[in-house]
Amino acid sequence: MEITIHGRGIELPAQAWDYLTKKLRRLDRHLSSQAQAIVEVARSAARSADDRLVVQVTISSNGTLLRGEQSGADVYTAIDAVAGVLDRQIERYKSRLNRRGRTGLSRMLADTAETEVAEAEPVEEPQQIVRTKQFLVEPMLPDDAAAQMELLGHDFYVFLNTATGRLAVIYRRRDGDYGLLDPQIP
Repeated sequence: MEITIHGRGIELPAQAWDYLTKKLRRLDRHLSSQAQAIVEVARSAARSADDRLVVQVTISSNGTLLRGEQSGADVYTAIDAVAGVLDRQIERYKSRLNRRGRTGLSRMLADTAETEVAEAEPVEEPQQIVRTKQFLVEPMLPDDAAAQMELLGHDFYVFLNTATGRLAVIYRRRDGDYGLLDPQIP
């Protein structure tokens, strides 16, 4: 696994780099050899001493994206927490694939960039588009799209539905179930 570590406003000691690399290497047993991990370590302005350091890890393996973010009082606590989150995500995803008769993370076809939703601030002027994000839309079944959405931790996911051949959006409903938007062109 190729690991890239960025410290935002913080200088990580060599021991922390080694510890982080060791923790992420343990996930290698689940991932392909071409997996890439991007790690961001930053200080947060949290009032609580237990949430001062934030570690965010995004792993891309054969087009599947996994993301975890955890905070802690020190960098080691945050690293342990985010490694645990990612390990549980991988295990949950693998068990879901095995129940469907598939094996390995490479079965997931989705390769997407994260979609970010900016919080709306009350302003008197009309709202503007402040960011445009482009991403690849891969063909997959709605169940696979729901799994990818859960792995990313998002509330919605845009994909090309292989059953219909049309662009679709799967989203999480307030009751915890999923909804599927299947637009029809007149």
